[in-house]
Amino acid sequence: ELVLLLGNNAENTSLIPVGVGQAITGHRIQSVGRTHYQRLDTIAYARVVPDLWPELNAYKKGELDIDQLTLKLQVFNYLPPASEAEAIERANAIMEQMQ
Repeated sequence: ELVLLLGNNAENTSLIPVGVGQAITGHRIQSVGRTHYQRLDTIAYARVVPDLWPELNAYKKGELDIDQLTLKLQVFNYLPPASEAEAIERANAIMEQMQ
């Protein structure tokens, strides 16, 4: 599972996206792609809805920079699936994109 890496901004007033990580064994996260930490006071991660995994994967591959990724995360509108069948269909589509 890919996750969003978070860190403090330069003013130490808020957490901002700083990269992408991958969940590995246990509760460990390994960064994938470039990270943009400005301060190391706080290092965190956030799980994102599976519909955003393609964006995280594009960042990991170098197809998006951190500003483009941040923008895509800000304008995302999540629409919950109308049924269990739709949820399964969405999950299968995401899994195909990840391969």
